[in-house]
Amino acid sequence: MEIILIRHTSVDVPQGVCYGQTDVPLRDTFEQEAAITAENLKLYIGESQQVDRFYTSPLTRCVRLASYCGHPDATRDERIMERLPSPDLISLLRRKNS
Repeated sequence: MEIILIRHTSVDVPQGVCYGQTDVPLRDTFEQEAAITAENLKLYIGESQQVDRFYTSPLTRCVRLASYCGHPDATRDERIMERLPSPDLISLLRRKNS
């Protein structure tokens, strides 16, 4: 089994702003970025364009890219939305860095 992960295109928020699960707007460059992403995906998958399953975060920025790449019916799954680190992970990272 092979899993391909694709990050959404650029969002229209100031640099350094942590937007997480907020459904923020996309930049005006969406079309250009999405076209590059769709072409790269096509080249990677090959001519068969065979994908067993296509999932997307339910956030607009992700659904829109999935649709642009030819998968408007991609399964929307909240489990792949950006998450804040758990308190256990934060504690572990702090211990490793001390």
